[in-house]
Amino acid sequence: MNTSTLERRMLGRRFYPSPVVDSILGLVKAGRTISEITSDPAMPCAASWFKWCADDQGLRQRYDEARAAACATTTTLQGA
Repeated sequence: MNTSTLERRMLGRRFYPSPVVDSILGLVKAGRTISEITSDPAMPCAASWFKWCADDQGLRQRYDEARAAACATTTTLQGA
């Protein structure tokens, strides 16, 4: 299995596809909830996402930053 072809990144001891992680974080930053995102059959289930975040502090920090950015954007739009 060629990891560069699969464009995978190792987080903790498991492999998670970077494009999926990046897509989820981008959608969260855009204001989507994990529940909305993980309802897409192409995405992992919510339990998997939260397990990934619990197992990897770097991913958890990126997730928290994406959520904070979404909140900041929502607050700015509401104040406009």
